[in-house]
Amino acid sequence: MTSRSATLMLCLITAVSTWSSAAYSVATGPFGLAEGAVIAVGGTAAAGAFCSRRRVTDGIQELTADRESIKADRQELAERRAEIEQFLETTKDQLTDRARQLDLRELDLANRLVNFREWLEYPQPDDDKHRGCSGCCAA
Repeated sequence: MTSRSATLMLCLITAVSTWSSAAYSVATGPFGLAEGAVIAVGGTAAAGAFCSRRRVTDGIQELTADRESIKADRQELAERRAEIEQFLETTKDQLTDRARQLDLRELDLANRLVNFREWLEYPQPDDDKHRGCSGCCAA
């Protein structure tokens, strides 16, 4: 039991006992200063308990509203997390495809470089200058 609920319970017990003693005093005859003080304390305790109960009720309502707000925030965060994970997965797939394309391009360029170096070391004869000849440069 929390201190606030214990205080509320004590106020309620005091109020009930005060009202019962006031009812007994009224039933037995006129009451004096002591009974009036007890009734005043009991009334104050009852009023305090009522006000405290109202504050506790307001606090519970605020907590309930906060819980609902937190639930909504958590759901929104879960949705955002799902969107981000989907975006990351899509980006990862795109980067994998791009890396594969770059690997193929690198392989093609490497083959072309090998062919170019072979051509530089062992050039092919150029037959184009003898195409128009009518046998003047017969080999």
